[in-house]
This record gives sequence, structure tokens and C-alpha cells, in this order.
Amino acid sequence: MMNRNNELKTLLVGLFVLSMMWGCASTGSKAPPPTLTITPAKTVLSPVLIKKSPLEFSGKGFAPNEIVVIDLLLPPGITVKGANADEREIGIATADADENGDFFTKMQPLATLSWFFQVDFTPKGPDFKTMKPLPPRAYTVRALGMDSDRVCTAILELMPPPKKK
Repeated sequence: MMNRNNELKTLLVGLFVLSMMWGCASTGSKAPPPTLTITPAKTVLSPVLIKKSPLEFSGKGFAPNEIVVIDLLLPPGITVKGANADEREIGIATADADENGDFFTKMQPLATLSWFFQVDFTPKGPDFKTMKPLPPRAYTVRALGMDSDRVCTAILELMPPPKKK
């Protein structure tokens, strides 16, 4: 009888421990939502963005070591050269999240020229005579984790150039 009671106690303690572990797993803290920061968040579309001061994207809260895709979400009525008229998402950068799920990347000159300035290219390089820049306005930019499907957005405001004196 004594042996049977010990077995019963061991079983009950084991069930209690398992239930506590399950409770912690199911009610444990959720990961904070991912974040995206654009630097600068407000800018004039100028040649400075091509090489001297490109847009920077940083984020937190993604899966460790995953690829993060940065997309410009086009509002209705706005199209870009080289994309189908019905495309609403234009990939403007990618990043590799680190072991903590954080990332940092800069927009590359070719992406800035292609999507923001919308220039044609010749064998000698970009043809600025064909430039059709994105109109000034607020644009939504999205960061999407390719493994985790974690997603967040931020606003990029393209401002009109200063008026000439």
C-alpha cells in the first residue's frame, strides 16, 4: 500500500509540473510587435539620396537571421516605371536580421534611381532627361519577415523641393 501511495504522489506531482509548464508556455509573454524606422522619415527627393545620404531602414522584433523585405506601398493612382500598373508593392530594399531579430540597411542607388526618380538607363548610365520622380506625399513603407511573416509599417514623407528664389 505504501508503494502504491508513493507512485500516486509521484504521478500527481508529475502532472502538476506538466500543467505548470503548459500554463507558462500558453500564457507566457508574447514577443513585442516588430518595428520599422525610416531615417529620415521626411525628405525632399533630391540627388543627395542617391549616394551621399540614402534612406536608412532599421527594425526590431523579427525572427533571428531572417531576410526582411522593405516595400514601398503605392497609393491608388500612383504608378512607377518598370512595374505593372496594378502593382501596389515595390521592393526597395532587403536586410538580414541578426540573431536578435534586429536589422539595418540602406536604400541602394539603383533602387533610388529606378523607383523614386524613375529614370531610364542607357549603356552610359542613368538618363536624367527621362526622370519622372514620385510625387511629393506620404507613402507607407512595409517591412516583412520572410520566415516569420511578421510585418510592420512606417510612413515616409516625400516633400516638395524648396521654391526657387
